[in-house]
Amino acid sequence: MIYEYSGYLRFGPLSDQKLQAAKELAIRSGLDIFLESNALELEYSGRDTNRKIARLLSFLAEVIHDAEGEIVCTIEKEGTAPHFEFYSIRGGKLYRQKGCIVREDTKEIICPKSD
Repeated sequence: MIYEYSGYLRFGPLSDQKLQAAKELAIRSGLDIFLESNALELEYSGRDTNRKIARLLSFLAEVIHDAEGEIVCTIEKEGTAPHFEFYSIRGGKLYRQKGCIVREDTKEIICPKSD
């Protein structure tokens, strides 16, 4: 399975101490994350069998506490439609909402001929 994480979170300014703690968590994860005192941007594509990104976001939720925006995870497994997970942070906790695409039957498109 391939996991693609992408998203941007905005939050109230972190103190220097909290920002340093968040940066240390990001560095220990080994992931390339853009993190500043009031925003986090994440882009990742690859295998994530141990769900290290969700664990990192869970730890960061305790530091950030509340954030606007979400991180979207697209999970692609060969031969199946992609599934999605939407991560948000509220009250110092990480929340996940699962989703999938529902496709209707295929229909032929008939366009009128131009003169």
